Amino acid sequence: MENPTDAAMAFLASRGLDPKLAAAMGWDGMRARDGAVWLRIPYTKDGKVINRKYRKLAAKEFRNDPDSEHDFLNRDCILNEDTPLVITEGELDCLAVLQAGHKRAVSIPDGWSDKLEDGDGGKFKLFAKNEQILRDNVSQIIVAGDADSTGRSFVKAVANFFEDHDVRYVTWPDGCKDANDTLKQWGPDYVQACIDMAKPVDPKGGLITGFTDLPAQPDRTIWKLGIRELDKIIAFRSREVSVLTGIPGYGKSTFAVWCAHHLVKAHDIRIGLCMFETEPAEIKYQISRLRHTLNDDELARELDRNYRLVHRLDDGSTDHGMHWLKKIIHKLAARDGCNLIIIDPWNELEHQPEPGEQMTYYTNFALMRLRQWAERYDIHIMIVAHPRKMQQGEEPYGYAIDGSAAWANKPGMGYTLHCDPEKNELWIRTWKVRSRQGTGCRPGRVMLSFNEESMSYRVLEGV
Repeated sequence: MENPTDAAMAFLASRGLDPKLAAAMGWDGMRARDGAVWLRIPYTKDGKVINRKYRKLAAKEFRNDPDSEHDFLNRDCILNEDTPLVITEGELDCLAVLQAGHKRAVSIPDGWSDKLEDGDGGKFKLFAKNEQILRDNVSQIIVAGDADSTGRSFVKAVANFFEDHDVRYVTWPDGCKDANDTLKQWGPDYVQACIDMAKPVDPKGGLITGFTDLPAQPDRTIWKLGIRELDKIIAFRSREVSVLTGIPGYGKSTFAVWCAHHLVKAHDIRIGLCMFETEPAEIKYQISRLRHTLNDDELARELDRNYRLVHRLDDGSTDHGMHWLKKIIHKLAARDGCNLIIIDPWNELEHQPEPGEQMTYYTNFALMRLRQWAERYDIHIMIVAHPRKMQQGEEPYGYAIDGSAAWANKPGMGYTLHCDPEKNELWIRTWKVRSRQGTGCRPGRVMLSFNEESMSYRVLEGV
């Protein structure tokens, strides 16, 4: 029977990887009880093994030591080398970069995913765990991810988390998905050349490119409520801002939470709630009704997976303006993995125009900033904004929102929750859709009814 380490090294060699380099790093093979052979990869920290990763040779199947510590593969190089740090998505890609001669290369332990992950910090926990070490010892980070949408998402995640660092990304040659593919097809010198030509994700001051040189961007995501009639007029598109308006007291905040519930139900995403006029207990009560559960402990644990709450400390030490909001959005998106952030209401922020600056110009600038932040963090930002004082029965649209005509022009989507008390009618109307082709939405109106007991809306049939 073949020695499992020999089989593991032959597997690496078939992928163009150097078995001697792997063996020097402690890689070997093992045979399971069922006879299957696995590649065994030790993870070390301060020279000690903290975990072993196992890859089945016959199929792409992975395991880790139980109850082990998860950290970067080859983590000690962060402290022991003084070149740009290359971060890869997999162990074999890390080995390929090391084989190319770049000694300061690490891999995340379990690949990257653009899906929501459980736990405190989820997929960003590894970055937070090593944040201080990286800030103190690394001046430039080069992300060598896969050449697909998930790999582009990985680039953005690293750049957003370490937004004050010089973060660059590698572009692999056509037909090559990752560093290992490039090594096998083009050799180690080409892998190093790709690393040397890594481009900045966020060049200082601006960027002029050709279309082939655009910075890495994951595919846009469109989240819909999963309710057929509403999906025709409402969508939440990544890298966009939307605005919900309506007469005060008509239920905009309740509708926003209802939308959040259905987006979580349909897509299992995480949502940041900056709801300054709604107490957390009220939000929890509404979602408990929507989920048909009143078990507080069970509900709180479930909500922790999909929601983050923002609390203001009104102690006089903090101005809750745009600078504060930028920090909050960074925390929610880059560290907590929120896909959508709800700001409700807009007027509860402390808006501070420059001396002599008209509110219309300030609002235009603020919405431009929010759109830039949505693009940077690949998220959707939903703003709940009150209209100016309206005539009785008048339905507000974008130009009626208090502060600026920019409310009609800047958002990717705009909608109004309105009712006619005399006719006992309630509806949601979409009056702005920037990208009809991208979202599949169009302006229109859907009639609704609201059930206060279940805190839910129902689409009226036949309307």
